[in-house]
Amino acid sequence: LQAAVKADALVARARVAAEAGDLAGAVGLFEQALALAPGDQEALFGKSHALSVLGHSLVYTDPRHARELLVRAIDLQRSLLATSPNSIGVLINLNSALCDLARTREAEAPERVAELVDEAIGHIRAAVALAPDDADAAHNLSVTLALAARLAEDRDDLDRALALAQGACDAAEAAHRLAGDESEPLALLVTAVIRVADLRLARGEPDEVRAGYERALELAERLRTLAPGAPASVVALARARLALGAAIEGDEPRRALEHYESALADCRRALDAGSGTPEVRYWAAQALMALARTAAQWGTARARDFYEQAIEYFRALSAAAPDDPRRLNDLGFALLRLGQLLEEAV
Repeated sequence: LQAAVKADALVARARVAAEAGDLAGAVGLFEQALALAPGDQEALFGKSHALSVLGHSLVYTDPRHARELLVRAIDLQRSLLATSPNSIGVLINLNSALCDLARTREAEAPERVAELVDEAIGHIRAAVALAPDDADAAHNLSVTLALAARLAEDRDDLDRALALAQGACDAAEAAHRLAGDESEPLALLVTAVIRVADLRLARGEPDEVRAGYERALELAERLRTLAPGAPASVVALARARLALGAAIEGDEPRRALEHYESALADCRRALDAGSGTPEVRYWAAQALMALARTAAQWGTARARDFYEQAIEYFRALSAAAPDDPRRLNDLGFALLRLGQLLEEAV
C-alpha cells in the first residue's frame, strides 16, 4: 500500500512536469513510479505519451534519437493496447507515434514506411469507429491519410493519392465540425482542401482546381477572423493565396501577383512582430519565389532581388535545422532558379 501511494505521488509529479514541458523529467518520474508499481496503467500511458511527444519534437532535427524514443513509446502503447483494446487514448497515441516513426524512415526504408502508415491507419480508424464524435480521432485520421496520400504521390500513384487525400479532407471536415470554431481544425481543413486541389491539378483536372483553391482561401479568411495574427492563420492564408495565384497566373496575372504580394506582406508582418515561426518564414520564402517567377517575365533585376531574399530565408531555415533534408532541398532549388535566371541574362 505504501509503495502504491508513493507511485501515485510520482505519477502526479510526472504529469506536472509534462505539462510544464519537462518531458525527459516526466519520463524519469514515470519510470520511478513503475519501479514501485510495475504494470501501473497510468504510469505506462504517461511514460509512452511523454516519449511520443519527445520523439515528435525531434523527427526532423534528430531523426535517429527520435526513432529510439518512438520505438520505446510504440512498444509501451502496443502492450497497453493488448490489455485495453478499446482505449481511445492509446489508439490515438499509437497512431501518432507510428506516423512520426514513419517520417524518420522516409529517406531509407520506403517499404517499412508504408507498413507503419498502414498500421497507423488501422489504429486510428478503430478509434474513430469507437468514438465517431471524438474530434482528436478525426484530426488524427485526417493527418494520417494525408501522409499516406503523400507517400502514394511519391510512388506516382495519383489515383490512390487523390482518394486518400479526399479521405483526409473528409476527416478534416469532421474534425472541424466536431471542434466548432477552433483554429487548429480549421487550419487542418485548409491544408486538406489545398492538397486535394493539388492532386487534381497533377491529374489534369483544371475545372476542379480553381474551385478548390478558392474554397481554401475562403476558409483561410475565416481562420484569420478566429485567430488574427496567429502563425497558423498566417500560414493557411499564405498557402491558399499562393496556390490560387499559381492556378490563375496564366489568365489573370495581375490578380495572381496581388495574391503573392499579400501572402508575403502577411508573413513579413508576423515576422516583424516577433510572432513568426519557421513555417511562416518558409511561406514568406515561397511567396518570394512566386514573385521572382512572375517578375522574371518583365526583367532580371527585380526577379534577382526576390530570389536573393528567398535564399536568405531558406539559408536561415537550413541553419536552424541542418539535418532536415527538406530545408537543403529548398535552398538548393532557390539557388538553381537564381543561377538559371542569371545564365539567361548573359
